[in-house]
Amino acid sequence: MLLVLILLVSVYGVLAGAASLSFIRARRQDPTPDLPEWPSVSVVVPTAGNPDNEAVQQIQACDYPTERLEILVPANGPVQHPSRGAAGATVRRVSVLEDSTEASLLSVPLESATEVAEGEIVLHMPEEGTVPSEWIRSMVRRCTPDTPIVSGPTVVDHEDLFLPRLHALQRLGALGFTGGASYVGVPVHPGLANVTVHVDASRSHPASTDMRRAATFTPAADAAVAVPPVSSFAELVDRQAQWLRRRVQASSWSVRGQAGGLWLLHTVLFACSIVAVALPAWRQPTLIALLGKMGADTVLALPAANHYDQRGLLRSIVPSELMLVFTLPIAGVWALVASSPEVEF
Repeated sequence: MLLVLILLVSVYGVLAGAASLSFIRARRQDPTPDLPEWPSVSVVVPTAGNPDNEAVQQIQACDYPTERLEILVPANGPVQHPSRGAAGATVRRVSVLEDSTEASLLSVPLESATEVAEGEIVLHMPEEGTVPSEWIRSMVRRCTPDTPIVSGPTVVDHEDLFLPRLHALQRLGALGFTGGASYVGVPVHPGLANVTVHVDASRSHPASTDMRRAATFTPAADAAVAVPPVSSFAELVDRQAQWLRRRVQASSWSVRGQAGGLWLLHTVLFACSIVAVALPAWRQPTLIALLGKMGADTVLALPAANHYDQRGLLRSIVPSELMLVFTLPIAGVWALVASSPEVEF
């Protein structure tokens, strides 16, 4: 088992280093220029059916032509007629689909909105998220028929608390890997929290493999959305389980391999740590493997931490690593037996 652990950590270190370098190159690439004419956009705002929610006000305050902006509020209930918000954008309440096909790549609220959206682009705002004023422009300019699904970064608003810091640091590692992999053309699973969909491409090929493979990720800082942290250890495990489940169910073998390999690495490391408690001969190799994994995660998270101005989170790398070794094996099992609303880890 020790040989398997050493092999897994070595492979992980190489992949983490490659992803980190690719993320650095991705963030340094020339920014996408503004479009000559901004397309019409429908922004999905999950507000429990309340069109006067603060999130709606955030969207209305974004720097985007109001005559080209529609705000969709998914709700279980009757559909409201369109109304004109205070900032001039159209606000419309739409009904959520009762069922969603298993083959669909999108979440139920986003799939529902895509069916009725009047905009050329549909943009999904994370629940309880905080968006910068340039968010819509940054996401929309990258969404084309050639890249019909564009996923943006979500960072955790940790408020310098212990568990939220660990959640935020683990999220940075995920962003570092996703950004690096997407830059070199490796298929990635688009996050459901902050995602843009080209409507025509989605309606023509709602569940096609080609559309899934065309999904890409933008690391742009002005596309980043801040989301609340987890409030408990159980919620953190549930988020990890949902993250694993979405990727294991993906059509791409690469995405499935990423999730399965990550779970296997942490499970073997956890098992070796348990054995090392009883067998002294296992302690040094296991500790070296743990330190190697910790170093790889630091390399992976560092570019993203610098890019999103969260470098101070790296001080929590030791407790974050120990918690990952303990929680991810549990999350893998939980992903097989539990069912809960889709969230983005």
